[in-house]
Amino acid sequence: MDTAMFTASINGEDLRQVVPYASGVSHFDWQSPVDMLATFRVDNTIMNHVSFKDGRADYRIIGAEILEGDGHCTFSPGKKWFATDRNHADTLEKSLWIYNIKSNDYLKIGQMPMFEKKYLGGDLRCDLHPRWNRKGNQLCFDALDSRTRTRQLHVAYIDF
Repeated sequence: MDTAMFTASINGEDLRQVVPYASGVSHFDWQSPVDMLATFRVDNTIMNHVSFKDGRADYRIIGAEILEGDGHCTFSPGKKWFATDRNHADTLEKSLWIYNIKSNDYLKIGQMPMFEKKYLGGDLRCDLHPRWNRKGNQLCFDALDSRTRTRQLHVAYIDF
């Protein structure tokens, strides 16, 4: 996918390209008013989670050893951790992760079966789309029910 990412000041002025065109930028979240995390290809590499400051090309790949590919990243309320998901096409699964961007600590919350390729990509895919509760001690995510193979909401309880 050929996409770019732009930011602007709150009044719509000061338009800045923060991720170049053809980088495949997909999902993102703000860690602070100037710090961002997004998934895209740096220098035509594979999709990665990338941390950078708004308006700068100071790209830093995060968790390359475990978070290869596109993911739906979202920061916890305290902004110390982010949750994300990733595909495992070879095993027809998706995994859910939390990652501490400062310490590089991480934890795989779970690995969910997708049963068939149609649930990994395309119109019927079931992305996990993790989202935190307000206290930051629970993650809600989408996944297929192992018995009915229907999309259901699931909750993981996180104890830091």
